[in-house]
Amino acid sequence: MTPAVATLVCTIGILGLFWLDREPKARTSVALWIPAVWLSFVCSRSVSEWMEVGTPVRSAIQVLDGSPLDRLVFSCLLIVGIIVVISRTQQVGRLLRANGPILLFFLYCAVSILWSDYPGVAFKRWTKAVGDLVMVLIVLTDPEPLVAFRRLLARLAYVLIPLSILFIKYYPSLGMYYSPWGGAWDAHGDHFQQEQAWSNLPVPRPGSLVALSHCLPGPG
Repeated sequence: MTPAVATLVCTIGILGLFWLDREPKARTSVALWIPAVWLSFVCSRSVSEWMEVGTPVRSAIQVLDGSPLDRLVFSCLLIVGIIVVISRTQQVGRLLRANGPILLFFLYCAVSILWSDYPGVAFKRWTKAVGDLVMVLIVLTDPEPLVAFRRLLARLAYVLIPLSILFIKYYPSLGMYYSPWGGAWDAHGDHFQQEQAWSNLPVPRPGSLVALSHCLPGPG
């Protein structure tokens, strides 16, 4: 099978998965695409790696500095996510009050920046961790949080796993890279294994995710 044919088959397969999984009666927020995009980069490769922007990572200092392009993309997603969260102040407030230990943890992490050996790097990592929290809040404050959670996992699995297989097999320049740390070619196996792991999580249907529903705040 040629790469062009494989790409066509993969595209049709992805669209078919979305079509088979459609739920006309379920209504989730358009904002659900924000955590979907956020996680798609976290679970695969960063934007700079996909676009091959910047110099190859050759030292620990470069790893600590990170990529300006990645910072820009994640910062934009974080800002948009915060805007969504602010628009849902009431629901977010109930969730945060019900999960005080999580807030204390983030507060401790923020204070720990003061005695970090690399405060600038620590602040960047803390900001990205706050972004993870914002993405969680977007999902849990959706009008239908259980359906939103299922759709989020489904969207990631339907796109990332087929594309990973396509790139590794038919586009090795995208699916594989030379690791200067290991001195060998790597097929992004770690990311692919992560995708397989979370895609095997039970996909909840409305009313079936009891554990999550118990974590959601009730009215009032």
